[in-house]
Amino acid sequence: IADFFRNLDHLITLHQRKYDKLQVLKKAMLEKMFPKNGSSVPEIRFKGFTDAWEQRKLGEILQERNTRTSDFESNPLYSLTIESGVTPKTDRYERSSLVTKTEDLFKTVKPNEFVTNPMNLRFGALGYNKNAFTVSVSGYYDVFSIDDDKCSGFWNAYFKTPTAMNIFDNAATGSLIEKRRVKYSTLQQLAFYMPNDLSEKAEIGKYMDTFDHLITLHQRELEKLQNIKKSMLEKMFV
Repeated sequence: IADFFRNLDHLITLHQRKYDKLQVLKKAMLEKMFPKNGSSVPEIRFKGFTDAWEQRKLGEILQERNTRTSDFESNPLYSLTIESGVTPKTDRYERSSLVTKTEDLFKTVKPNEFVTNPMNLRFGALGYNKNAFTVSVSGYYDVFSIDDDKCSGFWNAYFKTPTAMNIFDNAATGSLIEKRRVKYSTLQQLAFYMPNDLSEKAEIGKYMDTFDHLITLHQRELEKLQNIKKSMLEKMFV
């Protein structure tokens, strides 16, 4: 019994260390692969890309989406969280109470389209649909396509950098501090340094998405092992 739990603790520690290491590495790369402090180039770039990034308004590459639905069979209901981005609602979530007979209150989000929460955008409440199918989210959220959905991974990472968070925070408006928000109309007016070459955006996005994928894998494995340990503690002792 002691050996069993010793091995389980060892596995939990390994995955925790890998998870923590990936989080630290991702944070460092977010700061180095995107411009900061008014610079037009990031500290680290992929080989073959040398042109300076140009400052452009997001409105030049954003296209708002406002298709409504209450058909959760065809468009599974998803939520938006700061931690996980666009993620499925839990099985315990009651959907029947959300369906209205008079109007469709939920917005559809096609693959690679973005979702932001105006109220919490400055805290990182954003993400894009990584599924191969269309989902639906609260009608309160802003849904849009950016760069024709070709570089969603790039923008998903960029929008979570300290530089972007500062831009969003400065742009937020509202009479109460806790209710300040970044409306879609405001988002369109914000200027960001960005590469003209879509292939550079795609390379950066692919790299950052790999981080997210590995972090999620280790997080799931860690949670799985912790649940197994909890279950075995309850069953292997009188």
